[in-house]
Amino acid sequence: MDELNLSAGEALVSRIAEDAASKAKKTVSEAKEYCERSIAAAKRSAEEISSAEISRANDAAALIIENKRTLSNIEVKKRTLTYRREIVESVYSRAERLLEKMKKAEYLRFIDMLVGKYAKCGDTVVLSRKAPVSESEVISLKNVSALSLKVEKKGEFGGGVILSGEKFDKDLTFSAIVEAVKDKTETETAKRLFDI
Repeated sequence: MDELNLSAGEALVSRIAEDAASKAKKTVSEAKEYCERSIAAAKRSAEEISSAEISRANDAAALIIENKRTLSNIEVKKRTLTYRREIVESVYSRAERLLEKMKKAEYLRFIDMLVGKYAKCGDTVVLSRKAPVSESEVISLKNVSALSLKVEKKGEFGGGVILSGEKFDKDLTFSAIVEAVKDKTETETAKRLFDI
């Protein structure tokens, strides 16, 4: 009987061991499957996150590029405008220099025209020290002598005249004349220069 019990006990132990081994094998297999599913899910999640981050990075890069392009375009327009202004300004500067290079006869006609148009009796014609004409030549002009104007050659300006009156002065210097013309014609000048 002891032998029978021993053999039944061994069989029971053997069956328990087999069941345990089978359960262990099944548990290991389930753990491996769980691990593989978890790794696959983690990879998918990582790929989704990576794809989303790449998309965000691409969107951010596109926005940065567009902002840089916009800023570059603004800078180009700003510089173009600055250069155009400089060119337009040079046109008026050149006009003033050409007026200052007038020959004596032309200069006298110009002064006579200004005096005839703007002078009042009692004004003083102030000439530039640089003017190519003398006080006596200006006094002998038709409009100057008709209004009995005084003439002084003491102005510190490039050319033209100042009609100094009792109540106010009229600035008819070349600089003032060119500035007045510029105010009226600058837009048209720019259009002609740049076909805009």
